[in-house]
Amino acid sequence: HEPLTKCLSIFFLLIPYNLFSQSSWNYPIPSGITPHPDYIVEARIAGSKRPFESIYTYSMQVCKNRDSWPGDYRPWDYDHTAVSLFDAPDTMEIRVTKTNVSSINKVDIRPFSKGITPYISGNSVSFFIAGPTKLSVEIDNEMYRNLNIIANSPDINIPSKTDTNVIWFDAGVHNIVGNNGTGKLELKTNKTLYLAPGAIVKGAVFAKNAENVTIRGRGILNAIDFADNSYQWTIEAWRCKDFLLEGILVTGSPDNTTVFSSCKNLIVRDFKVINGRHWDDAIHINAGKNILIEDCYTRTADDNIVFYGGNCVNYNASNWIGVDQHVDSAFVRNCITWSDVAHPMLIGTHGVYATGGSTLKNIIFKNIDVLEHRAPLHKDALYHGVMSITANDGNIVKNILFEDIRVERMTQGHIFHIQTNTNTDYSSGPGELADSISFKRVSWMGRSKLETPSAIKTESSSHPVKNIIFDHCQINSSWIKDATSGNLQIGTGVENIKFIVPLNEGPIVMINPANTIIKSGSRAKLKVVAAGKGNLHYQWYDGESGDTSKPVLQGNNPEFTSPAMKAKFKKYWVKISNDTGTVASKTAIVTTFSK
Repeated sequence: HEPLTKCLSIFFLLIPYNLFSQSSWNYPIPSGITPHPDYIVEARIAGSKRPFESIYTYSMQVCKNRDSWPGDYRPWDYDHTAVSLFDAPDTMEIRVTKTNVSSINKVDIRPFSKGITPYISGNSVSFFIAGPTKLSVEIDNEMYRNLNIIANSPDINIPSKTDTNVIWFDAGVHNIVGNNGTGKLELKTNKTLYLAPGAIVKGAVFAKNAENVTIRGRGILNAIDFADNSYQWTIEAWRCKDFLLEGILVTGSPDNTTVFSSCKNLIVRDFKVINGRHWDDAIHINAGKNILIEDCYTRTADDNIVFYGGNCVNYNASNWIGVDQHVDSAFVRNCITWSDVAHPMLIGTHGVYATGGSTLKNIIFKNIDVLEHRAPLHKDALYHGVMSITANDGNIVKNILFEDIRVERMTQGHIFHIQTNTNTDYSSGPGELADSISFKRVSWMGRSKLETPSAIKTESSSHPVKNIIFDHCQINSSWIKDATSGNLQIGTGVENIKFIVPLNEGPIVMINPANTIIKSGSRAKLKVVAAGKGNLHYQWYDGESGDTSKPVLQGNNPEFTSPAMKAKFKKYWVKISNDTGTVASKTAIVTTFSK
């Protein structure tokens, strides 16, 4: 059998590696799609003896610069970010090579709250992730041609291909309807649209007056073939009930990426948007009840996550007759936002003024990482604000909470914006009321040369803004304890603003040091963000939080680099103190993997 054995050996050597041995967590490579030229991305399960596997890197359009507003359809300055998608069934080791440089000086892997440690070698960087995550890898301060790592959880709830209520797209490039990429698919009651890993589906989707509708999977919905002036939304749901959008990525939207209008029991989960075309809001709510938005990653030119009332810009006023125009009970949590031109979070701009406006209430944003806010230079900062409430069109906005919001970068704009006003670009009259708005543990970790003062103001005394709370909020480790320390412009007629800081302004941990994974023999980099009065003093310790028996030498700063580690696990924590008190961080666990 020796000749047969030799022939088989030669045959197997000639099979391309990806065809022969690609792992189940790696997605099929699309044909006819040009990859991003700047990156080679590879991955493997950490500690595995298998070689790295190549991960396909898509090129997706983002908006590079837009200082005019409202935007018309003139040519704008665009660029193309890189996107790599795969499953992360375990701890993964990632290696990224920057093909157009010979060396790398600096790498930021954001959100910083993830605690990812990069290792630079020549023109490559490697790092570990502890499972499913979403990251921006920014090499030498590259914002627009950065790399987005979308490491999904393995899909364990795949519908049956033979189910007549399932519309299934396998890996490969498809048109959703017809022979071009501008088809529109309607989903009716009890229908599921499934996009498998490696599927690229061109077109748009809509559902009207439907129930139990699902759009899910690990594939990509691409609206790039629609013309700029088509005003086409990529996903639309009008008066739907029990609607689930989960797992897919959308790109190329020429207008709003999603529009959900007067929907009940809406879930948007693990949804990714990477886009850069005009009014391309990522998650756009026009009225609705019982809404959950969680674990989403959104980068758009326009707004990221939006709540409006009935919207006469999207629909004629006659469409809203007899339709619920209000927002009640919405929870947004564990999301990452990046707005290249507008707001990461926006509430209240649109309503139906002729019918008295809408009430938007009981909305919570919790545990949000803001990677960028870059607002246009326009109209007295009307379009500025990481967290913006602009009550227009007779709207009432009340009982709103922003909690555990971490603002990492704000190139241009400001943090807080609350206003009852008439937006002459879009609305017919002023909002009626903004009431009971709370900001809790909001942190802004820097300063921008183009930062404008945050604004809280009213249209007039008959359109009040009142009962605003800043609870343990900080800028650059200093408490926001009044308008001056918060860089706030407070207009006349604003009622009852309250600032809460710790008793005696003792220190408090805003962002704990994160668990991290490193190579065996390398060093861990840990960081804490704290706030308090005066100078803060730091001392890092080896061990569980509260154990002061092993202080770390030279561990006297917010950032700490460990000694080279070979142990499988190591624990660190930090004590922060000032003249009025002391606080302990949570324990950070450092895990090592052999190369």
